[in-house]
Amino acid sequence: MMSLCAPARWLYRLEWRRGFFDWARSDGVTWVYIFKVLLAAFLTLWLAMRLELPQPRTAMITVFIVMQPQSGQVFAKSFYRLLGTLAGSAVMVALIALFAQNTELFLGSLAIWVGVCSAGAARYRNFRAYGFVLAGYTAAMIGLPALAHPEGAFMAAVWRVLEISLGILCATLISAAILPQTASAAMRNALYQRFGVFALFVTDGLRGRSKREAFEARNVGFIAEAVGLESLRSVTVFEDPHMRRRNGRLSRLNSEFMGITTRFNALHQLLERLRSRGVDHVVNAIKPGLLTLAELLDGFSARALTDKDAARLA
Repeated sequence: MMSLCAPARWLYRLEWRRGFFDWARSDGVTWVYIFKVLLAAFLTLWLAMRLELPQPRTAMITVFIVMQPQSGQVFAKSFYRLLGTLAGSAVMVALIALFAQNTELFLGSLAIWVGVCSAGAARYRNFRAYGFVLAGYTAAMIGLPALAHPEGAFMAAVWRVLEISLGILCATLISAAILPQTASAAMRNALYQRFGVFALFVTDGLRGRSKREAFEARNVGFIAEAVGLESLRSVTVFEDPHMRRRNGRLSRLNSEFMGITTRFNALHQLLERLRSRGVDHVVNAIKPGLLTLAELLDGFSARALTDKDAARLA
């Protein structure tokens, strides 16, 4: 009895330690992120006060807005925030210069600009949409108060750009210099693991071992994972030149993975309909080919792929 309980206790302790270390690692990453956010915010606030900027809180708020757990996300969001701020400020200055004496034309032109930015935000995803949103409300935020004092519109735009640039500079510097968490590493790990998980999913489906609820849930999970990888791809180009050079290839790889998941889902639904209608002779006719495919994929199931595996698959 004691000899049987000892391995069980050992396995329990091993699982407990593994769970504790996973929790400590994730909790440690969270605390590092909080420390970096606070350090960047205080540094930005101190510099804004030393430089005597009109609104130091704008620079500090920018840090809280653009800071993300991964440095690539910080670079991407900072880039589009700066781009949106510049575009909104430039449009506001142009509208003030043209229609400072005519409130109706100014408000009408501003409404058109906000509509264009809203359409761009609806058209694009990720941080590109954020850039369009920022371009719209920056013009409105600065332009509407500037109607009362048009002579100060240009300096108001300049100060806002400087304040936001200071916050972006401090946030990107702290994110990249202190214990950086890169998006490219997360994307590489996801790419290495994805096909092995999908191969196991296919082999279980071809051999009829997948239940309907589990199959549908896993299929939805693959779709969500493809969307997440697309978001990571748009972020990694800002931090990794290797990923930037292969941006088109990664986009094609993700698109083809979505295509193959859709095709396998259609094949699985067709086989289920044939089985439910009792057309067994058709299923038996194609079963040897499906089992051959499952046997080929068994060597890749549930493990990370290597360069040699990629060559074999090609």
